[in-house]
Amino acid sequence: MTKIPSSLSHSSSASSGKRSLGSVLINYGGPGASGYTSSFSFGKDIHRSIGGKFDVISWDPRGIGRTKPVVNCWGNALEAAVVKANREEELGLEVVPWIDKASVSNSTPPDPVLTFQLERFLAQNKLQAERCAASPTSNAEVLKYFGTTTLIKDTERINEVLEGPDAPINGIGGSYGTIWAAYLLGMLPEKVGKVVAHGVADPVM
Repeated sequence: MTKIPSSLSHSSSASSGKRSLGSVLINYGGPGASGYTSSFSFGKDIHRSIGGKFDVISWDPRGIGRTKPVVNCWGNALEAAVVKANREEELGLEVVPWIDKASVSNSTPPDPVLTFQLERFLAQNKLQAERCAASPTSNAEVLKYFGTTTLIKDTERINEVLEGPDAPINGIGGSYGTIWAAYLLGMLPEKVGKVVAHGVADPVM
């Protein structure tokens, strides 16, 4: 877990009676992004963008980075790197040119390149799921405890430990982190304070 403390928490501000406004929990996206590692690249920018008045918190979700048990579906780093380099999201999906939706009917044929890439993307995800289920190094028996719903429970617990059981959960999510934000609002609406979601992902995709 990483913490970039509020500037109001520094000793130089203590005499003024000013304190941190609380924690903001960050999900950088992915899914698969390490909150620990990403904080070193983006944490200070987020800290500045919200005025430096909050503690910026992030962590590695289950199965990612420094968490245990380790999830290793591919056996070795080289094989994992080769697989990742040839995934559709790494190669780049075809972006369909903007068109006026009003001029498109249900009979308009889909873009064939994008359709092929989406089919390949889904097939690659299916292959990875099958490999994770079969690999002796994947700890497949615990994979059912990894996912967005368990991430929300972990988010709730982290906020309770840092801020107290009745404190609202404040968060910022980007990319897959916007799905995390949506689940947070859906599962714990009574506990959410302020949540920012940017670069919103389509949950169906």
